[in-house]
Amino acid sequence: MLLWLDLKGDEAEKKKAEELRQIIIPMIIFMLEHQFVIVGIEGGGEKGGEREIFRQGEGIGIGSSCSGTLANLTLLMGEIDMLDKLEGEGIYMKLYSRYMDDISIITDVMNKEDKGRIFIRLKAELENL
Repeated sequence: MLLWLDLKGDEAEKKKAEELRQIIIPMIIFMLEHQFVIVGIEGGGEKGGEREIFRQGEGIGIGSSCSGTLANLTLLMGEIDMLDKLEGEGIYMKLYSRYMDDISIITDVMNKEDKGRIFIRLKAELENL
């Protein structure tokens, strides 16, 4: 939404987007710096017993409620840059859609040689995100 406002909005909307960005980014940083994981110890578990709490040192804990959202935010800007770069090389997508780690792409390329070239370029760019 913020990106759309930056690109398409008027000056008032751009100002609101910047104000919102000033709130959201520190919140995301705080969330990343304060990730905790609860681990059950032998004989423990959710129904009782001992559990230990660890502070996540790097990345996002598996199963964290915010992991999907943060991954999408991280990939979004990289994907936008990647698609802009590919368009600059004359590779246009009619559709680019991603759900988690599944990507669907539709182009209007007809010959096999160009399809292979585009696939190789996309694969290289996606691996660099």
